[in-house]
Amino acid sequence: TFWSSDELSHRQQDLVPHPTVEETLERLGERRDGDPRVVFIHLNHTNPLHDLQSDEAKKVISCGWEIGVEGMVFDLSSAPQSS
Repeated sequence: TFWSSDELSHRQQDLVPHPTVEETLERLGERRDGDPRVVFIHLNHTNPLHDLQSDEAKKVISCGWEIGVEGMVFDLSSAPQSS
């Protein structure tokens, strides 16, 4: 996942089948009570979110969302069961 469409100038961003983190933050806004947990994972190697001290990472965290880090574990056993 890219932070913004400017991240890789040689890549045609309209061919990437998912929004950038920047676009996702515009859609999500700040996390409110009752909002689901969102963790940004599968980051492109050029994504500034790899540096948790970057302005971009601070923006994600200040909005109440999370950035995945190596070794993070997700427990899916408590996920809602489909009928």
